[in-house]
Amino acid sequence: MNIITTKIITTQNDTVWNRLPEGINNMTPKPVLVLTNVMEQDSDEYKILMKMLDGSKLVPDQYNHVQIADADEISWSQLHHHLNPFVVFLLGVLPSKLGVAALFKINEPNNYDGTIWLPTIRITDVIRDESFKSHLWNNGMKPLFLNKEKGELLCPSTQVKW
Repeated sequence: MNIITTKIITTQNDTVWNRLPEGINNMTPKPVLVLTNVMEQDSDEYKILMKMLDGSKLVPDQYNHVQIADADEISWSQLHHHLNPFVVFLLGVLPSKLGVAALFKINEPNNYDGTIWLPTIRITDVIRDESFKSHLWNNGMKPLFLNKEKGELLCPSTQVKW
């Protein structure tokens, strides 16, 4: 689809108008949106992700997990409208893949568009560096998910605690 084409705005920016992939359209709003690169369910990376979420005391009813291929882009405005998360946990997914042009502090909660964003690098890279892993846990995941420093995880549409 070619909606806007100028020297500054190319057709690459038209992804914000694309519809969400079918799998995402079938998801219901949950307070946490976990965005990762594509991974197999039996892979070490997936198992580590599940351990990270479990260690944060998150249960599957509290989060949607969306996997984004390296070549894909998904519209943040459409994700936000459809899934309305309270927290966006980016693991190896750059905000630009979502059409977001913002600078975030890595491994720390950031406020953007009425949502809390927690960006970090790919899981395989996180586990290779003990100090990086510790920084993510102590400055991002623990304060956000366990200590609830940004508030309770609420269901976006009903404001009910999970």
